[in-house]
Amino acid sequence: MLAVLIILFALTKFPKCRPATKEGAVAKATLGETMNYLFHNGRFWKGIGTQFIYIGAQTGIWSFTIRLALNQGGSSMTDRDAANFMIISYIVFFVGRLLASYLLSKFRETRVLAVFMIVGAIVLLGTAFLPGMTAVWFAVAVSLFLGPGWPTIYSRTLKTVEDRRHTETAGAIIVMALVGGAVLPTFQGALSDATTMQFSFILPAIELAIVGLYFLSEFKRDKYTPAQLKDMAAEEEADWEKEA
Repeated sequence: MLAVLIILFALTKFPKCRPATKEGAVAKATLGETMNYLFHNGRFWKGIGTQFIYIGAQTGIWSFTIRLALNQGGSSMTDRDAANFMIISYIVFFVGRLLASYLLSKFRETRVLAVFMIVGAIVLLGTAFLPGMTAVWFAVAVSLFLGPGWPTIYSRTLKTVEDRRHTETAGAIIVMALVGGAVLPTFQGALSDATTMQFSFILPAIELAIVGLYFLSEFKRDKYTPAQLKDMAAEEEADWEKEA
């Protein structure tokens, strides 16, 4: 299957995504120019920090769900039974992604993501403080609100790079924010050792709340609904056709 995909990629002509100069040549920027541009782009680094925190929260939640089930389920809970909660979490995540895709087609992305992240943080408070297996089911339920996190933060952060010569390097740096999934769960593990596995879920709750605050802070920059953006794009295309 991989061999077939490699062949298809080799034979497929993909569109060029780099900006061009008036003469038609590819507009280029040196690495030094790009890093200088990005260094002075505060919103870009704010997005990087948010992505770092978000992926750390998601990884922490999924990394500790099975252990939480084993702890809360007592001696009757087997490893296989505990693993089923993780499988259900993936299904819930998929449903949440579909729900988010629909909502993002109707409403401003900052509004949708702020609600998803803040509600997710509240659900995790239930995981941290509710008794017995109820806490485990709340840990499963929070996956409903994780679906749109990574791709929306990525695209929103990349949009802060207005000089398109720098988007290739900027995109690579955003992807590196995945390291948050290696760093922050370590702190959650340390917290679980110092307190309890259940209480350690307070950390991803705080992290999702921070991500929610990020989207709240972006409200003023999200001026148009998807329908308005579609109309604006249609008007621009009509103007371009008239000029042509």
